[in-house]
Amino acid sequence: MNVRRATLASIGAAIAIGGTLTGVTPAFAAFNKSSCDVALTQCKTANIPAHSTQHWVHVDVLASAVCSAGWRVVDASNDAVVASGTVGRNGTVSQTIYGLYGSYHLTVFNTCFDSTGIITNYT
Repeated sequence: MNVRRATLASIGAAIAIGGTLTGVTPAFAAFNKSSCDVALTQCKTANIPAHSTQHWVHVDVLASAVCSAGWRVVDASNDAVVASGTVGRNGTVSQTIYGLYGSYHLTVFNTCFDSTGIITNYT
């Protein structure tokens, strides 16, 4: 009984000071989202990792009512463009890019204010 109590106390102390148990991760750890709003002509999201088991990211781009918008998803490690496209004014695009294993960001460009880009690795 004392060994069990000591083990539980050690685990509790490790977690209390910021440690984690090997192989145990919080359910929310794999879910990432970043967005950007165009102020002048472009914006860039933060880097997020691809979905950990299904290896994809999802993007939504919403163009302003007065301008079309270009968009691209870029590999953060080598700047390779893995997907790109354009959205007509007041249009939207929603696309999932598969086969990804690194971290990626979304850039919305050649547009005007009020366009938005969102990149996620969850549904």
